[in-house]
Amino acid sequence: RNRSSAKSRDGSRRPPNSTPSGIFVLGLPFALVRSGYVGLALMVLSAWVCNHTGRILVACLRGSDSVLKVRVRHSYQDIVEVTCKGLWAKWPGVGRWMINVAQSTYSIYNIDIITPNLFSLLVMLYCLSRANSWSWSSLPLSVDPEDFLVSVGVIIFSYTSQIFLPSLEGSMEDRGQFNAMLGWTHGAACIMKTMFSLLAVLTWGAETSEVITDNLPSNFRPLVNMCLLAKALLSYPLPFYSATEILQNAGGRGLSCPALLVRGALLMTSYLLALLVPRFSLLMGLTGSVTGSAMSLILPCLLHLRLQWGRLTARERLLDVCILVLGAICSVCGVICSVRRLVEGV
Repeated sequence: RNRSSAKSRDGSRRPPNSTPSGIFVLGLPFALVRSGYVGLALMVLSAWVCNHTGRILVACLRGSDSVLKVRVRHSYQDIVEVTCKGLWAKWPGVGRWMINVAQSTYSIYNIDIITPNLFSLLVMLYCLSRANSWSWSSLPLSVDPEDFLVSVGVIIFSYTSQIFLPSLEGSMEDRGQFNAMLGWTHGAACIMKTMFSLLAVLTWGAETSEVITDNLPSNFRPLVNMCLLAKALLSYPLPFYSATEILQNAGGRGLSCPALLVRGALLMTSYLLALLVPRFSLLMGLTGSVTGSAMSLILPCLLHLRLQWGRLTARERLLDVCILVLGAICSVCGVICSVRRLVEGV
């Protein structure tokens, strides 16, 4: 009963092996070439930090006074609601709405994991075939601060999976293996994404495009682009339906005029973003700075400190506070830089 409750209340239909990946991998090489060696270290650090925040978020599902660590909450929304109680009468509802919107955004951008992973493997094989032309000078030691902050948003969001972890942990037969599973998954994702990005940058250097498909040979690029286009068209309805369902459930169930308006507005928003936003990397950076930093860094630490304060050691509190502060700084600075570049490009 707890497993089915967790699934329905979280609203997630993602498979257990979907932690963490997505279409963002296509823009990681460009983020790396703009952030240099610092970005390479950030890819590894982000994997460790997101693994840590995933663990502490799931820890918040259990009661603070329970010796047996019994699950008393079932979703990210439940954790936010209980944390907001006592602050302001409307805060629990506002918190649940914010999580629903963030989950909808995440669903739209991470519409598929199989195609990007297969594509990454093909790109890495092509890069390995051109190993004789690699140049480590392609990774700069000094980077532009604004480019780096935009890249931070892209890298962090590529590891974002916290919104689905409560339902994932709830569906496990042996929940005691959750931390081990999460660690191995983030480790594998870190190796895969770091190798993919590094090999692409070594191969194409400063000419690395915002979407790595643009760097492929002209005789191979159309086929890959057509496959990615077909994938996007065929996989868009599923996350679109999931996102609209989440937003409709937040305001009431049933097919009504407001529900149709929500669907139409979400569809037009997706279309306008694809049509008007001049640069893929800036859109990814903005999304990562807002949603990724909030869901992966800021909220997990904030919720953990408030719900588990009495059980935390001084070291654990200090670690949560450091991640919280760094997440807030990266989020604010990333949003400012991304918006400024977007406005300049429109």
